[in-house]
Amino acid sequence: VIPALNLHTVAYLTDQGLSSGIAVSALALISLAGAPGSLFSGYLADRYNARQILTVVVFLVATSFALLLVARSPAVVLLWGLYLGLVRGGMHTLQQVIFADYFGRDSLGAVRGVVWPIQMVGNSLGPLAAAATYDITGNYVFIFSSFGVICLLAGLCIPLASPPTATGAPSLDSPTGQA
Repeated sequence: VIPALNLHTVAYLTDQGLSSGIAVSALALISLAGAPGSLFSGYLADRYNARQILTVVVFLVATSFALLLVARSPAVVLLWGLYLGLVRGGMHTLQQVIFADYFGRDSLGAVRGVVWPIQMVGNSLGPLAAAATYDITGNYVFIFSSFGVICLLAGLCIPLASPPTATGAPSLDSPTGQA
């Protein structure tokens, strides 16, 4: 959903009557706000359960689609860009923390090597789905709403993903929190 949003944000916002300058500024704010969002989520991940934090962050990304669909003024659109950047920066950091926590640093390369191609396919299908949906419906309401629902479903699935454990080894969810 994120690559699709990146590609279609300016078109959507200009379709809503906002200037291209405001649309591009909102997109730039997303990137700029990603840095402090990433740092803050990393700080939280060192102190709390990364899976729980990621769940909250994915729900916040879902709400960003709802906010985008109602944002009409330049000020609200810029605030939306700031909001999405903060939570999206957190999401990217937490995804990396989760991989390391679940699979360990020794396996991180192998796991990322399997996941990355699948993720790239998804990253290419999202923008294509958004473009096709826009071509069919003439607007972004359905696809952005669908992306929000996808994020909600992902947020519901994250707590169900238990870390793998070796036979007899403690899990990350053990009372000590150590693997």
